[in-house]
Amino acid sequence: MPNFRLKVIQDPHALSQVSAFWRDQARTPLQSPEWMLAWWQAMGGPNSELCVLVANADDGQTVGLAPLFLREGWADGRSLRFLGSGRACGDFQTVLASPGHEVSVGAFFGEYLLEAQPKLNWSLLELEGTSPDDAAVNALVSALKRGRCFEQTSPLEHTWRLHLTNGWDSFLDGLSKTQRRQTRNWVNRFDKTDHWRVRIVEEAEHIPAALEQLVELHQRRWTAVGEPGCFADSRFKRFVENAS
Repeated sequence: MPNFRLKVIQDPHALSQVSAFWRDQARTPLQSPEWMLAWWQAMGGPNSELCVLVANADDGQTVGLAPLFLREGWADGRSLRFLGSGRACGDFQTVLASPGHEVSVGAFFGEYLLEAQPKLNWSLLELEGTSPDDAAVNALVSALKRGRCFEQTSPLEHTWRLHLTNGWDSFLDGLSKTQRRQTRNWVNRFDKTDHWRVRIVEEAEHIPAALEQLVELHQRRWTAVGEPGCFADSRFKRFVENAS
């Protein structure tokens, strides 16, 4: 086990010290500080406290970061969770680490959480939206299991992610005959119509109007099946606005 030095950040303003490392190691926008801290500003609440774990090497260089927070609840007690979890759960959440340090950083954080359990008084660590082959998260969980923590897992929910490494035609070949025909029909309909078009909104002054259209379409989709939709929560809408 490398002799990392641990720092626990509980003040949001102090996160500026590690924001560059955080941003560089994020593999998706949903792992970025921009996304997660926008979530914290809108969804944190009075029963939550920041608990971001940072691992530094002997030379002071940051090598790992676990974007966690503590939440007090009547059912689970004090639980540790990823920032951006819950209703706004980001896909493929992880413990961020410099290349080559994934296992050592994950194990280091796991050992710390075991040692600090009386101090932090956490009773549940909920790692939502993680990938089953995530080396850093698996090392963290293994360290907790060695400390006789109980583990319960559930499958990663389906995410809208297409693997196009070998191109679009190769992707189509992997579908069933019916799915292949339907997909080609949808693409042809889009290509041939004059009523639909793709527009990328990048100017800050145009984003609010585009978000309103997104909210309207999303809510219409869910109210049609008798569900309130996540934007019924004003905090969620504020979070998406801040992140955008």
